[in-house]
Order: sequence, then structure tokens, then C-alpha cells
Amino acid sequence: MAKGQRGLTKLLPSRSRRLSRRLPVMVLGVCFLVIAGVGTFAGLALRGALYEQLDTSLNQSVNQLAQIARAGQGKEVLGTPLGGEEKNTPQTDSSKTPTEDEDSLKAHTKDEAANRISRPSKIPDSIRGQAEEKRFEKPEDPGRGRPGRDFPGVTAGSFSLIYQAGQATSLLVDPGSASRQLSSTQVSQVLSLTLTRPQNVSLTDLGDYRVSQRQVDTPEGTARIASGLPLREVNQTLHSFILFYALGSLAALLGAYLLARFLVRRELRDLTQVEKVARTVENVNLESESHLPTRVRDEVTSKDSEAAQLGRSLNRALEHVESSLKLREESEAQLRQFVADASHELRTPVAAISGYAQLLARQNLGEQAGDAVGRIERESQRLADLVSDLILLARLDAGQNAQVEEVPIAGVIVETFTNMRITYPEHHWELEFSKDLAEVTVVGSESALTQIISNLLTNAAQHTPVGTKIQVSAYLVAGDKLQVQVADNGPGIDPRISDTLFNRFVRADTARTPGESSGLGLAIVKTLTEALGGAVTAENRAPSGAVFALTLPRS
Repeated sequence: MAKGQRGLTKLLPSRSRRLSRRLPVMVLGVCFLVIAGVGTFAGLALRGALYEQLDTSLNQSVNQLAQIARAGQGKEVLGTPLGGEEKNTPQTDSSKTPTEDEDSLKAHTKDEAANRISRPSKIPDSIRGQAEEKRFEKPEDPGRGRPGRDFPGVTAGSFSLIYQAGQATSLLVDPGSASRQLSSTQVSQVLSLTLTRPQNVSLTDLGDYRVSQRQVDTPEGTARIASGLPLREVNQTLHSFILFYALGSLAALLGAYLLARFLVRRELRDLTQVEKVARTVENVNLESESHLPTRVRDEVTSKDSEAAQLGRSLNRALEHVESSLKLREESEAQLRQFVADASHELRTPVAAISGYAQLLARQNLGEQAGDAVGRIERESQRLADLVSDLILLARLDAGQNAQVEEVPIAGVIVETFTNMRITYPEHHWELEFSKDLAEVTVVGSESALTQIISNLLTNAAQHTPVGTKIQVSAYLVAGDKLQVQVADNGPGIDPRISDTLFNRFVRADTARTPGESSGLGLAIVKTLTEALGGAVTAENRAPSGAVFALTLPRS
């Protein structure tokens, strides 16, 4: 499981943490939430407004139906009731209209007509007069079941229904054909709704409708009236709104993202310039350079922004660093000059001391005095070597390199190896290099190359115990470079000085290394090697010992 997750992590790109990419995405998310909220509110408001218009029209239609029902003109205005005199009345859904329902509706209609003739009217004279004044024109042939003319509040696709004493009188204004009645199934669906408020219903073969119902008192008793308007146009309007709002929202989101990205990048442009300056300073070699060539431009630092404040702070920091580097360089230059002057001044007295010690050593001074003179001669020679090393380093620091020429490296290695084997016979020495190195030459001076290899071999001999095996090998690497390795199986490099091994006056623990050292041998190796365009490295090897690798370019 863990391996699968690691593999998936490698395949998927890591999530970007750059502010220039995260801010536009955050703006896009906020805009999406705002647009979604506004769209939801606008959609609900539009739906409410459209339904309010429908409900107003339905109230007008229901009021007209109430007047018609109270006046007893439902049949004259709407047409023949369902199951009335005409048997060939077209039905929208005849297969779903039971024959028994039609027979019962017919019988009930005849009984109601007989009762209506025999019983006296219960409508007051005032209402009767109003009804007479508002009586609608009769249809051309009401006995044939044709619907009467439309009345106010009725639009294309709407229907009106009066249901009384089990008899349904309806009018469906069909824009595609002649007006007709509702089927018994459609009437049942309408009557199944509650009377509290307008409701939506899906009528068979007609679709979605908004229906309003009411109960009214008529001369014949209580009647239930209903009026319905189609929701087709309302739904189309809502769908069109959703479509256009979605398209507009996508365009707005895209525009907001591009605008946010442009503005963020423009605001972060100054910060990018500060980053470039920091990266430039990062690549400067502060060990050899005291001048920092770049600063944040004035056109950035002169602004009143966070990036400008950061740029000004960076410029001040760079000025402090540059001044500190100049002070360090001046101090090191003074120190190098002092060492060079002191070394030159010490050369003459050291040579005199060595000469007098050698002269006294030839005299018969006795055992104790001879031993003291010998000690003086050895220490004076060691001091002379130290002075020579200091003078050499001072010259290298001043840029006074030796004369460059093509030097056969094989002869230098063999000669130096032979001298070291004679000087330190208590060690086991091995030399290995291929025959193709016989004609290989490197760019440098013979004295410098001799001193480099001699210091490496001397370092291996002085810092390893007696009987240590020292291997010297040379071979070509990368086609145009030569590498010389000096390896031993001694105690290895002390980890405490592994990072500063090639610095000046760095010495290993004398308790672990019995040899004596001035701490300048490896520093001279590094300085001479870099002056010749090469490199030197050192590391411990398993199970014990150390390896020094000298890499030089071929001529």
C-alpha cells in the first residue's frame, strides 16, 4: 500500500505553493461562491415572480368562474358537462374514461335538471339582478356540447373546471386545435389537490400546470371550481435563465481568474526582481569576492509597497555584507603581507643558525654537546622549511604563480615516489599506473607538481603508524584529465577536521598521529592544485584508511 502511494506521488505533480498561482485560484473560488449565491437567489426570486404572476392570473380566472358558477352559467360558458347530452364529444383520453362514470353523470344531470325546474330559486333578488346583468352570451349550439366563448383570465393552454354534484364542466383552451374538455382522469388529478393554495400538478397528456381551487355556494348547492395555467413557458424561462446565467458565470469566472492573475503578477513583479537579486548574490563566491555587484533597482525600492520595503532591507543587508567582506579582505591582505615580510626577515637568521649548527657538529664537542647541536640543526631545518612554505603561500596569494609548461607526469610521480620510499623505509610503498601514462603531459611547473605529490606522500607517511601500506596509483579519467590517488590503511582522517583539512595550520590530534607537521602541507597542495586548474579531495575508506585524490587537466 505504501509503495503504491509513493509511486502515485511520483506520477502526480506536487501541489504548487507559489503565491502567484494560489491567489488567482483563491479569487476564483470566492467568485464562484458569490456567483453561485447570487444565481441561487436570482433564480428563486425569478421563480417566485413568475409564480406570483401565474397566481394573480389564476385568482382572476377563479373569481370569474365563481361568478359564472353562482349565476348557473357553467354549461353555457364552458360547454356540455362531461357525460352530458352529446355522446360523440371528443375525449382526450377516452380509453381511461369509464362508461359507468358517464352513465352515472348522465343520470345525475337529468335528476338535477328536474329538481331545478320543480324547486323555487333560493338566490336573493339582489344577486339575481347582478347575475342577470353579468349574464354571458349563450353559445351558438350549447346542446351540441361545443364550448362557449373565452372569458377574462383564460389564456391559451389554460383550463377552467366547475365540479358540482358529481358533474364536471370544463374548458381546455388548446392552442394547437379547437378548445375541448378535460378527460375524467385529468379531472380526478385536479380534484385530488388541496384547496389551501395554488399547487403544481402534472396532468396526463398535458404536462405541468399551476392549479388554483375554491369552493363556492351556488343556487344548486356547493360547487368546486378550479383554474389552471400551463408551466411550459415558466419552465422554459427558468431553463433559459439557468443556461444563460451558467454561460455568463463561466465567462465571468474566466475573466476574474485572468484579471486576478494579471493583477497578482503585476503586484509581485517587484518581489520577483528582489528574488533575482537574492539568487545572484547566492551564486557569488564570498571566499574570493568582496564586491557584490547587484542591488534591487531604485524603481522598485522607491515605491510604497511590501516588496519595496523588502528590497530596501535587502540592499542594506548587502551593503553591510560587502563592507564586512572588504574589511576581511583588507585584514587578510595585511596578515599575508606581515607573514611574507616576517618570512623574508626570518630566512637569513635561520640560515645562519643552521650553518653554525652544521659547523659545530663537525667539532669534537662530546656526546652531550653533540646531541644538543644535532637537535639545533634539525629544528633549524624544520624552521627553514616552515619559512619556505610561508613564503610560497604568500607568493601564491599575491598571484605570483610558477611558470607554466607541459610536464611529463609519469617522471614526476616515479621520482617523488622513490624519494619518499627512501625517506620513510618503515612503510610499505606500492606504485601502480598504466603504460599509457608514459607519454601523458599536464600543464604546470615541474617544481609545483613535485611539491604537490611530495606533500601528499609526506602527509600519508607522517600521519600513519609504522608498517602502514601506502598505495600510489595514476590513471586517466574522463578522457582529458589525470587522477593521482594516495591511499593508506592507517587510522584515517579525524572527523573533527574533515571539513577544514586543507585550511592553513590545521593539524590532527598528535596523540593519534605520531609524526610532526606544521599544518601547511595540505594547504599548499590545495593552493598549487587550484592554481594549475585542478582539484584535490580527501575521504575515509572502508574498513580503514584514507584516500587523497588529485585531479589535473591534461595539456
